[in-house]
Amino acid sequence: MQTIQPIKFFGLFWAMLVIAGIVLVVPACSASTQPGPVSITPSPQPEAANTDPVPLADEFSGLPFHLIGETVEAGGYAITLDKIVLDVDKIRFSATLMNHSLDTVDLSSALILYAPDGLRIVAENAEGLLDPGGSLHREFSYILPARFSQDQVLGYRLLYTPFGWSGPVIVYMLVESLPQVPPPPTPPERDIPKPVIPADNVTPQAYNGITGDPWKMLVLLYPNIDTDYIENALPKHLTASMPAADMAAMQADFANNQPHRKVVYDYSGNTAELEAHVVVVDRPLTDLEPISTGYWPSPNVTRPELDLYAPAGKYDSVLVLWQASDPNTGQSLPIYGWGLGYWPGDAANGMTYATVFNIGWYWPVDACRGEVFLHEWLHGVTGFYKDHLGFPFNVQDLHGAEEAGYQEDYNQDGCWDLWLRDYMRGLVYEGGQRKALVPETWQSGSITTHEIQGWRGEYYNNTSLTGLPVVVRDDAEINFAWQDDAPHPLLPSDQFSARWTRSLNFSSGYYRFDVTYDDGARLYVDNVLVFENWCENCWLTNSVIVEMSSGMHTVKMEMWENSGWASAGLSWQTISLPYKIFFPIVHR
Repeated sequence: MQTIQPIKFFGLFWAMLVIAGIVLVVPACSASTQPGPVSITPSPQPEAANTDPVPLADEFSGLPFHLIGETVEAGGYAITLDKIVLDVDKIRFSATLMNHSLDTVDLSSALILYAPDGLRIVAENAEGLLDPGGSLHREFSYILPARFSQDQVLGYRLLYTPFGWSGPVIVYMLVESLPQVPPPPTPPERDIPKPVIPADNVTPQAYNGITGDPWKMLVLLYPNIDTDYIENALPKHLTASMPAADMAAMQADFANNQPHRKVVYDYSGNTAELEAHVVVVDRPLTDLEPISTGYWPSPNVTRPELDLYAPAGKYDSVLVLWQASDPNTGQSLPIYGWGLGYWPGDAANGMTYATVFNIGWYWPVDACRGEVFLHEWLHGVTGFYKDHLGFPFNVQDLHGAEEAGYQEDYNQDGCWDLWLRDYMRGLVYEGGQRKALVPETWQSGSITTHEIQGWRGEYYNNTSLTGLPVVVRDDAEINFAWQDDAPHPLLPSDQFSARWTRSLNFSSGYYRFDVTYDDGARLYVDNVLVFENWCENCWLTNSVIVEMSSGMHTVKMEMWENSGWASAGLSWQTISLPYKIFFPIVHR
């Protein structure tokens, strides 16, 4: 069985800010490892100033923490925060930094102070670089925004992010006693500039065109957990269930045209489509796998459902939604971030694999319109188009927002929608070249459709073959007797239609095409209609004889299902005739 390793980490900073102490989360290997996933979700709380209350610390009581004075090593980086000095209008930190990685650390963005209300403060003397193999000891000075007291300072957090949100994130909370100082005079109110909004003068409609094949997603919802785990070297056990309201909201979010599916179509400028089927799994999650500082429902843990509901080729993606805490007692399983996103691989039957746990205080209200889910899913999508199909992507791909000049909360809603919109439309420019998910990525097909060898089967959730297909797949043959079943879990068992198209090499001669259908069918050869019986509630097999020239010809069959049983079949054979009849088809 293939072992998969996470390769990237993203934006858990706000989740970790609620912990008293140092919070360390680090990926298991470097960002250059492939193939693999990435991540941890962009946090829904804003990085810029915000008056929203910070979530209570017990919401994330499962995360580990360290105390000031400890040396914290993670991912090739180390930091020791050994001294804090409070001045009249400044706070100064004495820190030792060591860089054992192969990457240069930009100090101007690596050490950021956050006020209790979320205000982001950059050190006034943080310029410079820390080269690979280097170390330094420096006192970093931060100008505080207004009159403060000791109690207020104890709510400040210092973040060390040497590689942005793609590497380890270390959070210090100021918990040591500070010297008393006389109350400072009230400084004049600072003129804090508004975030810069990158140019986006083109409406999504400008990128409309051919919508790519829909990505077929299986959503596995695990409302129950019953697992042993280790925390602080002590064996523990968690038995918990998801609140019924949360479970209902998660299912509704993936219903037709609801937030988590609609956002894919909207953000991509109508070039991407997601179709999701939700399965509520009765069995509780047990024996979760450890990963770095926490636990997660890996493909090994969800293997029974993966093999039962999602054999290779049926879906493009799997999303696991699960309960990681007891909503009544607050007991929480140590977790490795809100979500994880993996590139497609054998471990998940060839699909992308993402997990998101029930955040409780945030999910499923989701003011950011599905960004937690969207971020994790896009990691797998990016990996497919980048690693498997070779499309160009920007530096750090989905994690490269800040490097590309984007900011969170550009329109004061605490979300990353501007970045995600441009990323999903391929409007991220690097060296004058459009990168990320350009329309050609979506239009090249999904995992199950980019290399169709048989019939291109397009299935619609209506009887008129109109709109976008809900399912596109590679059908080896047209020989289906669905009876009362649906062709795919994403489709209804009645009131659907389908179209199959394939280019085939024929020898010259006469061919008898046998068409089986319930309810109605049409048959085309090189776009010439050679048979039609668009009947209702009929179950028939009809034959038509067509003269074919030698060479490639495109054969297309359409059918629709009204109610009752459904079937579709197409076969042909050469016949000998003394004269020409019916439809002569000349090779072009």
